[in-house]
Amino acid sequence: MQTLLEYIPLIAFFIIYKMVDIYWAAGALVGGMALVMAITLAMKKPVKKSTLMIFGFALVMATLTIVFRDETFLKWKFSILYGIGGLTLLVSRYVMKTNLIKKSMVSNFTLPENIWDRVNIAWSIFFLCCSGLNIYVFNNWSLDTWVNFKVFGVTGLSFVYLIMTVFYIYPHLPDEDKE
Repeated sequence: MQTLLEYIPLIAFFIIYKMVDIYWAAGALVGGMALVMAITLAMKKPVKKSTLMIFGFALVMATLTIVFRDETFLKWKFSILYGIGGLTLLVSRYVMKTNLIKKSMVSNFTLPENIWDRVNIAWSIFFLCCSGLNIYVFNNWSLDTWVNFKVFGVTGLSFVYLIMTVFYIYPHLPDEDKE
């Protein structure tokens, strides 16, 4: 249920962009994020700190987009967040000696340490590549193409990458975790 809720801002952004324009869509994105947090709290669940930070950053970038009537701020939001995400995975693992992927998933299943490291590196590379790809798309294609890429391309790429990750880790799971 929570995963489905997280698509509300993206859906709101896309629909309002297609119906009105990018500036109203920027507002819809922030409004959708606020709505998801309100629903989360109404369900008596805590809002994650990372969600609050992403909301704050989205609020700043959307506000800059609207005030200056320049969609560049909104376009950069995605690249900055994914770039920070990719770098955070690397820095936390190799500087702080904490594998954030493992830390977030270890309660669900166990894997050998080298597999956790490979998954951590793979996702950091994925985030960094998506960040770069977003920059390429918004610099070389129309706003319409960028919106479609952001909504469908990145969502599709993320889903495919998640499935690839599952196929990669499955053979390394202990038998009791495979069920």
